[in-house]
Amino acid sequence: MNTEKITEIVFHELPTEWEIFTNLADSFMNIPEKVAALFIMVLRIYAVDKELGLKMVSYLRHEEELSESEISMTLDAPLRQASYLPLAYLKGSTPQNNYSPSTPYVITVKESREKSKSRKQKTLYIGCPGDGTYRPVTLFKIKKRKAKNKNLLGDPWFISDYTSLMLPVVPPVK
Repeated sequence: MNTEKITEIVFHELPTEWEIFTNLADSFMNIPEKVAALFIMVLRIYAVDKELGLKMVSYLRHEEELSESEISMTLDAPLRQASYLPLAYLKGSTPQNNYSPSTPYVITVKESREKSKSRKQKTLYIGCPGDGTYRPVTLFKIKKRKAKNKNLLGDPWFISDYTSLMLPVVPPVK
Protein backbone atom coordinates (compact mmCIF):
# COMPACT_ATOMS: atom_id res chain seq x y z
CA MET A 1 0.00 0.00 0.00
CA ASN A 2 1.40 3.40 -1.04
CA THR A 3 1.73 5.64 1.99
CA GLU A 4 2.89 8.73 0.11
CA LYS A 5 1.19 11.26 -2.13
CA ILE A 6 3.39 13.05 -4.67
CA THR A 7 2.28 16.32 -6.25
CA GLU A 8 4.03 18.39 -8.88
CA ILE A 9 3.50 22.14 -8.58
CA VAL A 10 4.11 24.12 -11.76
CA PHE A 11 5.17 27.77 -11.97
CA HIS A 12 5.29 29.32 -15.43
CA GLU A 13 7.46 32.17 -14.20
CA LEU A 14 9.29 33.37 -11.13
CA PRO A 15 7.00 35.76 -9.21
CA THR A 16 9.55 38.61 -9.04
CA GLU A 17 7.11 41.44 -8.33
CA TRP A 18 5.41 41.89 -4.96
CA GLU A 19 1.88 42.21 -6.38
CA ILE A 20 2.23 39.11 -8.56
CA PHE A 21 3.62 37.18 -5.59
CA THR A 22 0.86 38.22 -3.16
CA ASN A 23 -1.90 37.49 -5.70
CA LEU A 24 -0.41 34.06 -6.30
CA ALA A 25 0.13 33.36 -2.59
CA ASP A 26 -3.32 34.58 -1.58
CA SER A 27 -4.97 32.33 -4.14
CA PHE A 28 -3.57 29.11 -2.69
CA MET A 29 -2.45 29.59 0.91
CA ASN A 30 -5.08 26.97 1.83
CA ILE A 31 -3.13 24.29 -0.09
CA PRO A 32 0.00 23.35 1.91
CA GLU A 33 1.79 21.71 -1.04
CA LYS A 34 1.54 24.94 -3.04
CA VAL A 35 2.74 27.04 -0.11
CA ALA A 36 5.79 24.78 0.29
CA ALA A 37 6.55 24.97 -3.45
CA LEU A 38 6.11 28.74 -3.50
CA PHE A 39 8.60 28.96 -0.66
CA ILE A 40 11.24 27.40 -2.95
CA MET A 41 10.52 30.10 -5.54
CA VAL A 42 10.85 32.73 -2.81
CA LEU A 43 14.25 31.33 -1.81
CA ARG A 44 15.34 31.79 -5.43
CA ILE A 45 14.19 35.40 -5.34
CA TYR A 46 15.97 35.92 -2.01
CA ALA A 47 19.21 34.66 -3.58
CA VAL A 48 19.11 37.48 -6.15
CA ASP A 49 17.10 40.21 -4.37
CA LYS A 50 17.50 39.97 -0.61
CA GLU A 51 15.10 42.80 0.30
CA LEU A 52 12.19 41.52 -1.80
CA GLY A 53 12.95 37.90 -0.89
CA LEU A 54 12.95 38.68 2.83
CA LYS A 55 9.59 40.41 2.53
CA MET A 56 8.22 37.30 0.74
CA VAL A 57 9.68 34.89 3.31
CA SER A 58 8.04 36.93 6.06
CA TYR A 59 4.71 36.83 4.20
CA LEU A 60 4.81 33.04 3.94
CA ARG A 61 5.57 32.89 7.67
CA HIS A 62 2.34 34.76 8.53
CA GLU A 63 4.07 38.12 8.29
CA GLU A 64 6.43 37.12 11.05
CA GLU A 65 9.54 39.27 11.25
CA LEU A 66 12.69 37.18 11.07
CA SER A 67 15.41 37.69 13.64
CA GLU A 68 18.83 38.92 12.52
CA SER A 69 20.37 35.58 13.51
CA GLU A 70 17.80 33.62 11.46
CA ILE A 71 18.46 35.83 8.45
CA SER A 72 22.20 35.55 8.86
CA MET A 73 22.54 31.87 9.72
CA THR A 74 19.57 30.24 8.01
CA LEU A 75 19.28 32.29 4.82
CA ASP A 76 22.38 34.36 4.12
CA ALA A 77 25.13 31.90 5.06
CA PRO A 78 23.88 28.95 2.94
CA LEU A 79 23.02 31.17 -0.04
CA ARG A 80 26.34 33.00 0.16
CA GLN A 81 28.09 29.63 -0.14
CA ALA A 82 25.74 28.33 -2.86
CA SER A 83 23.45 30.85 -4.55
CA TYR A 84 22.28 27.97 -6.77
CA LEU A 85 20.79 26.12 -3.76
CA PRO A 86 17.11 27.02 -4.49
CA LEU A 87 17.58 25.85 -8.10
CA ALA A 88 18.46 22.37 -6.81
CA TYR A 89 14.76 21.87 -5.96
CA LEU A 90 13.50 22.45 -9.50
CA LYS A 91 12.76 19.41 -11.62
CA GLY A 92 15.42 18.85 -14.26
CA SER A 93 18.00 20.87 -12.35
CA THR A 94 21.12 18.83 -11.58
CA PRO A 95 24.80 19.36 -10.79
CA GLN A 96 25.59 18.06 -14.29
CA ASN A 97 23.62 20.86 -15.98
CA ASN A 98 24.84 23.43 -13.44
CA TYR A 99 21.38 23.69 -11.89
CA SER A 100 19.82 25.12 -15.03
CA PRO A 101 16.15 24.14 -14.90
CA SER A 102 13.86 24.43 -17.88
CA THR A 103 10.58 26.28 -17.77
CA PRO A 104 7.96 25.87 -16.63
CA TYR A 105 9.46 25.39 -13.18
CA VAL A 106 8.26 22.18 -11.53
CA ILE A 107 8.63 21.41 -7.83
CA THR A 108 7.84 17.94 -6.50
CA VAL A 109 6.17 17.77 -3.11
CA LYS A 110 5.70 14.51 -1.23
CA GLU A 111 3.22 14.06 1.60
CA SER A 112 3.43 11.15 3.96
CA ARG A 113 0.02 9.65 4.63
CA GLU A 114 0.96 8.94 8.22
CA LYS A 115 -1.23 10.77 10.68
CA SER A 116 0.23 13.96 12.03
CA LYS A 117 0.17 14.63 15.75
CA SER A 118 -1.73 17.81 15.04
CA ARG A 119 -4.18 18.81 12.32
CA LYS A 120 -2.72 22.29 12.54
CA GLN A 121 0.80 21.20 11.59
CA LYS A 122 2.09 19.30 8.57
CA THR A 123 5.49 18.21 7.33
CA LEU A 124 5.92 17.92 3.59
CA TYR A 125 8.98 16.80 1.66
CA ILE A 126 10.39 18.77 -1.26
CA GLY A 127 12.13 16.82 -4.02
CA CYS A 128 15.76 17.84 -4.42
CA PRO A 129 17.13 16.57 -7.73
CA GLY A 130 20.38 18.26 -6.71
CA ASP A 131 21.13 15.43 -4.30
CA GLY A 132 18.43 12.88 -5.09
CA THR A 133 16.54 13.25 -1.82
CA TYR A 134 13.40 14.79 -0.38
CA ARG A 135 13.84 17.42 2.30
CA PRO A 136 11.30 18.33 4.98
CA VAL A 137 9.53 21.63 5.41
CA THR A 138 7.01 22.13 8.22
CA LEU A 139 3.89 24.25 7.90
CA PHE A 140 1.23 25.38 10.34
CA LYS A 141 -2.43 26.12 9.75
CA ILE A 142 -4.55 28.83 11.30
CA LYS A 143 -8.21 29.72 11.09
CA LYS A 144 -8.95 32.31 8.40
CA ARG A 145 -10.48 34.63 10.97
CA LYS A 146 -7.11 34.74 12.80
CA ALA A 147 -5.09 35.45 9.63
CA LYS A 148 -3.55 38.89 9.34
CA ASN A 149 -4.52 38.93 5.66
CA LYS A 150 -8.30 38.65 5.27
CA ASN A 151 -8.07 38.08 1.46
CA LEU A 152 -6.92 34.48 1.84
CA LEU A 153 -9.09 31.60 0.68
CA GLY A 154 -10.01 29.08 3.37
CA ASP A 155 -7.83 28.34 6.39
CA PRO A 156 -4.27 29.29 5.37
CA TRP A 157 -1.01 27.38 5.83
CA PHE A 158 2.28 29.09 6.64
CA ILE A 159 5.91 28.04 6.71
CA SER A 160 7.21 27.11 10.14
CA ASP A 161 10.53 25.27 9.76
CA TYR A 162 12.57 25.22 6.58
CA THR A 163 16.12 24.72 7.88
CA SER A 164 16.57 21.36 6.11
CA LEU A 165 15.96 23.07 2.78
CA MET A 166 19.06 25.17 3.37
CA LEU A 167 21.47 22.26 3.78
CA PRO A 168 24.19 21.98 1.09
CA VAL A 169 23.72 20.07 -2.15
CA VAL A 170 26.25 18.63 -4.58
CA PRO A 171 28.07 21.58 -6.21
CA PRO A 172 27.54 22.17 -9.92
CA VAL A 173 30.03 20.52 -12.27
CA LYS A 174 31.28 23.87 -13.63
